[in-house]
Amino acid sequence: MSRDNQKNLVQFCRELGLIVNEILNSSNKLLSALVELLRLYRPKLQDEAEEFYDIRFNLPDSVGLLCDIQKITMPDDDEFYDSVAPLCEMALDIANRMVSANVIINDIITMYFEPSNNDMYIHLCLTMLNPVSNSILYIRSKLENYLRRQVKYGRT
Repeated sequence: MSRDNQKNLVQFCRELGLIVNEILNSSNKLLSALVELLRLYRPKLQDEAEEFYDIRFNLPDSVGLLCDIQKITMPDDDEFYDSVAPLCEMALDIANRMVSANVIINDIITMYFEPSNNDMYIHLCLTMLNPVSNSILYIRSKLENYLRRQVKYGRT
């Protein structure tokens, strides 16, 4: 392996590691926001309504994370690709689902403050959040297990 190729691999690993770490942290933040959203869904007091609305501003930048993971360039090394491809795919999958969850959360908040007495659409969106959050949790655990195995066997 040439020295330039090795430097490219090291640089790629650093970039990927930073993005994966950010995705894990952001997905944790997003899942916390989901719990808070469900807790505050039917606010009765003005303070609670403001907390409910403020959830929108505490969501991580899922689109930015998705762009970050997609713009890193995979080095041209087949053996290396085989070892990091699952990591990239899981990180991309989590980021995709985070974007979906952010859209649903923003829709719920927007619908909540619209003058309407029909909460059917909000309940439908809340129902859609459940499988999205479950899949984020599942893929996060797969990603964390993958990282643990890589560290255990000295591959990262």
